[in-house]
Order: sequence, then structure tokens, then C-alpha cells
Amino acid sequence: MEKSTETIVPYLPDSTFPIVSHGLPFEEACTKHLKSTLGCSKAFVVASGSLSRQTDALTRLGHAIGAMVVGTRQGLQPHTLLPEVLELAAQVKASGADCLITLGGGTLVDAAKIVVFANTRDITTTDVLMSKMQESLQFKGIPPPWEPDHDSTSLKIICIPTTLSGGEFNLPIAGGVDPTTLHKHLVYDPTAPGPSLIIWDPALTTTTPLQTWISTGIRAIDHCVESYAGGSRANPEAQDCAVRAIRSLLPALLQTIESPNDHAARLAAQQGSMLAVRGSFFYDGPAGASHGIGHQLGPLGVSHGDTSAILMPAVAKFNKPAVQAQQDALLREGFWSEPKIAKVLHTHGLKEDTADLSQALDAVIRALHLPRSLNEVGISKEKFLQIAKSSVKDRCCRRNPIPLTDPASVVEILEMVM
Repeated sequence: MEKSTETIVPYLPDSTFPIVSHGLPFEEACTKHLKSTLGCSKAFVVASGSLSRQTDALTRLGHAIGAMVVGTRQGLQPHTLLPEVLELAAQVKASGADCLITLGGGTLVDAAKIVVFANTRDITTTDVLMSKMQESLQFKGIPPPWEPDHDSTSLKIICIPTTLSGGEFNLPIAGGVDPTTLHKHLVYDPTAPGPSLIIWDPALTTTTPLQTWISTGIRAIDHCVESYAGGSRANPEAQDCAVRAIRSLLPALLQTIESPNDHAARLAAQQGSMLAVRGSFFYDGPAGASHGIGHQLGPLGVSHGDTSAILMPAVAKFNKPAVQAQQDALLREGFWSEPKIAKVLHTHGLKEDTADLSQALDAVIRALHLPRSLNEVGISKEKFLQIAKSSVKDRCCRRNPIPLTDPASVVEILEMVM
């Protein structure tokens, strides 16, 4: 049997961490780097509940790390509920862990970052946590520069992602939900290093339900669309990442629909997801209304991937009068130029000289068998005003190319996808 070989990919230019590892089984890569690369010896593992129950992934990781495991937690509720995150923070602190390992999707990744945020500030109550999270976003214009202090916390993070949402690459940024109001709060800590090690294992991702894998890939595409066609805040570096991400990610998703066990396609999807978030995070590619409204749909029980599948074409249509030239350029460079994507567009009756970005997104999302209406995910019109009032408080909606400051504008978008 041929021995696996590891590839190390630096995520950011001129930065030692985080590193991305692929080519080794996830448990082997984790064991290799835990002590020798990160200098850690006490690991707390938080794993997806379904992954723990339905696969041997947690068992494999535990056996590989052995005596260095000082605590485990199986499962968190979706969308990162803040009281539950504080429970985890207390468990991690009590264990004496110097590394927090996430094995699963975006909820766990956000939780890990908020655990570090809370424990470095000795935060133990939800009210104080939400207050400090809100304070972290009190800046005008673009966020302050990210200048990670790797000595600021004794708790490192390793992420072993099983979805494509890419939150592990949004290094100092995380989100969590107030279960009372169902409002999603964001946090930005410009000194937080975020995850130090991210491990890709395409074989592990085959344990993720196919629709979840595909829909979180569309979430990554959402980063690309809003980064590229973000109006005056768009920039060439973010736009370049967006185009390369789309041309890697969308064909990989289409291939995975045809052949779910194609590990090469899954790795290409992971590489595209990384590029998508690099454009929005490192190059400050703007996030807009699709993200902002989606943040508030999540606590109502809609997965982030599905929020993007439903909202992205409608938001593109809403924004078209302000950013048509950017949308047309993205369509030309990122969609029609890639044969596998162009084939889907032609199959859906679109023509290169007449189709707009909203129509192209709709065609691709339908080809991936994802929901296209709020009715499909159980959101009725009676909830629109609640969603709209919460959305206009979201920073992403205020930074949309057509800023959303009036709930009526959000309702207009929601009505497009009833």
C-alpha cells in the first residue's frame, strides 16, 4: 500500500500560521502537528454530534492522540448558541487544555473562536459576552488591521472541517446567537490568531450528508459574489480570489453531485472555499445583504448554506442597478469562462449575451438541487418583518452596495423568494 504524503499550504502570505495540511488521514496529521508544530500537550476535542454517533471519526482521533486528550464534548446545537458556548468555555478552562480541536462543521469553528474570546477575558455570562462582542465591532469603515498576537492566549485551535462554509479561514471573526432574541451577534478581535492548523481530509468529508456539503459550498460562493460585486468597496485582490474560487469550487460541486466519492473533487472544493474566504477576509472583500439577512435566517432553523442558495440570486437582482458592471464582469470571468459551469447555464437556456448574474446563480443552484424559496425551508411571510428588523441591525446589510437600513427593503428581497 502506497504511503500517504502530506502537503502543507500556508494560508496567508508572509505569515507562519495558520497552516493547511492535506494528504494524511486527519488523525495522523493532527497527532503529527499537535506537539511538534504547535507545542501543545493537552487537547480538548469538540466533535459534531452526528459525526460522533454515526462514524468512528472521534474514536480514531482519540486513539491517535491518546493521553494528550484531556476532555471531549460531542455536539453543539446549530448556529452557535452563546449560553452553550459559555458552557463549553468553562469545560475547556477546567480541563487545563492548551489546544481546542474541532471535528465537524462551522458551528464548532465559531464556538471555538468565541471560547478563546471569552476565556481570555474571563467572561462567564451571556450578557457580558454579548456586550463585549458588540464592543468589538464598534469601528467605522473597514475593520482595524488584523495583527495576531500568538502569545495572547495559551489556547491554540486546530480545525478539522467537514463542510465548506470556510469559517475556519475567517480567522478573528465568529458569530453566535442570543437564544432569547434569535439575533446573531458577530465578534471581531484584531489580535486573535484564530485557528493555527486546518486539516483537510476529503475521505472524512464523505461522511457529511451530500446536501450539507453542497449547500455549504454555495455559502462559499456567496463570499465570492459579494466580494467581487461589492460596489465601491470591491478591490482587485479580492476579485481575483473570487474568480479563482468560483472556477475551482463550482465545477467541483457539480462533479461531486455526479460522483459523491470523488476525493479529488472534494479537495478542489476545499481549496476553492479557502480562496473564497481569503478574498473576503484578508483582502477585505465586502459582505453584503445575502450574508446579513442569512445571519438572521439561521436562528430560525435555516442552514447557512440554504440561506445563500435562496437569497443570493435575489440579492444580486436587487443590487444590479448599483453594480451591474461588476456583476457582468464576474459572470464573464467566473462563470462563462469555465466549461463545466457554462454547460449548466446553456442547459438552463441562458445565453452569454443576455443572461445576468441573478439568472446564472439561479441556474447553478438548481443544478445542485438546493432550495430556492423560503417556503421550502419553512419560513412563512408572517416572519418577514421580524427577519427584516433584525437584518437591518446587521453590519453586512448596512454595507450592501445598496445599503439596507429600512426593513421594507429587506422585505422586498424576501418577497422575491417566497
